Amino acid sequence: MGKVRHNPWGSVIKELWARVVNTFNSISFIAFFLAGILFVGGVGLWLPYLSAIISGDKNASFFESVNVFTYSFAILGTLCVDVILNNQKSTKDFLGLGMIFGVLALICCVVGYLTTKTGNSYLLNFGTFLTLLIFICANVNDDKFDNDASRTEPDPIGYKEAALSKIKDGERNE
Repeated sequence: MGKVRHNPWGSVIKELWARVVNTFNSISFIAFFLAGILFVGGVGLWLPYLSAIISGDKNASFFESVNVFTYSFAILGTLCVDVILNNQKSTKDFLGLGMIFGVLALICCVVGYLTTKTGNSYLLNFGTFLTLLIFICANVNDDKFDNDASRTEPDPIGYKEAALSKIKDGERNE
């Protein structure tokens, strides 16, 4: 009899949905993503445009292809290094889905850049959007974004607080 594999799509979609929900449940992750990844990390995207507008350039392009390509490629490269160093944190199937979308994002970025080296490339922007979605899904469950209410590990006694009424000593509750 031939080999029959388990269908992982149901669990992968549940994991993906849980990570999307976790994105909106963590104020610290939202702040990290907006301030760190988009604002500071994306300074190469918005600062040249702002500088051109201030200097009076009427032909300024907000998402200049070379800047968007560099930004997207840097994030994809960082994610690849993270997978190599810390791949034990995610399931194989979810990691495989990330690799599929990562390759798709890379292809979109490379083709978008090669076809539109100056100006704005919609294909490159789509690849960057995919890259940012991959980044969100890969990093949203990091422990540093947890708050006290979302802790999953038990305290030393196994509960948040001890309930004296549940402690039994022989036949008496004390």
